[in-house]
Amino acid sequence: MPMDNCDDRVRQARESDFPPNDQNRTGWVAYNPIVYAGTYSPLITAPLQIVEPGVVSESPAADEVDVWLTQWQVAEYNFQVSLTETTTWKLIPMDNDWITRLFDDRRVVPLQLDMYAEATRDLGSPDWTVVNGVVVRVDQVSVEYVPSSDPSETARVPKHGAAVVHTVTSIWPVQPHHGLIAGWIVRIRLNQGV
Repeated sequence: MPMDNCDDRVRQARESDFPPNDQNRTGWVAYNPIVYAGTYSPLITAPLQIVEPGVVSESPAADEVDVWLTQWQVAEYNFQVSLTETTTWKLIPMDNDWITRLFDDRRVVPLQLDMYAEATRDLGSPDWTVVNGVVVRVDQVSVEYVPSSDPSETARVPKHGAAVVHTVTSIWPVQPHHGLIAGWIVRIRLNQGV
């Protein structure tokens, strides 16, 4: 295959470049192109994986806490979290309107790891919570985005209450999912006496 003038056409395909998973697709469209080089035909392909919605997990035990990680912040910082990892995080209260928009009343997440909070909040504020413990669960949260019903909003918004959860062992690599990744809910078993 000729490779002349392909520099400007080499790109990494993103999942969002393609419509949601569809079991009825056939031919090369039934595969997620991974790499384009020189032509717009996929050189390496991976079969689409059809995933079923996960079950919203049970409430955390008394010695556990759920923490929200926002997708764009995780991506920007190349942040990694895996099962059995020991961590110490400075957290702020979760934006309850966001969790309600994603889950309706199906899930409660009290805290979030906001990577910009130290720059925008007073460090002496009483709403900071330091959590030290072991990661015992990681839930990948995805949701379908739809046009807003509010005429003043031009962006697409998460479909109310339609978040889908998939339990994973690590936040990277991203696992097959419905819609777009909104974030992760990480459950931490708190270390006693800390």
